[in-house]
Amino acid sequence: MFDTTRKTTYKNLEKWYSKFRHSCPYVPSVIIGNKIDLDPDATKKNFALVEKMDGEFFLTSAADGTNVVRVSNFYKSFL
Repeated sequence: MFDTTRKTTYKNLEKWYSKFRHSCPYVPSVIIGNKIDLDPDATKKNFALVEKMDGEFFLTSAADGTNVVRVSNFYKSFL
């Protein structure tokens, strides 16, 4: 997960994802860009780094609930 309002978290995503894949190479992954309520333009951005990763991608807002159910349903599909 990264914060769409803080570029540093997006840049760190590559390092975090690499560590995750090293430890869990076969676990399905989901990449989440959060706080779209504070940065509505994030929904129009191209997240090139995310496109390189093999995982589902969601833009969410924990504050207003945008796409939270979609993420939850994604996880439930693996149970």
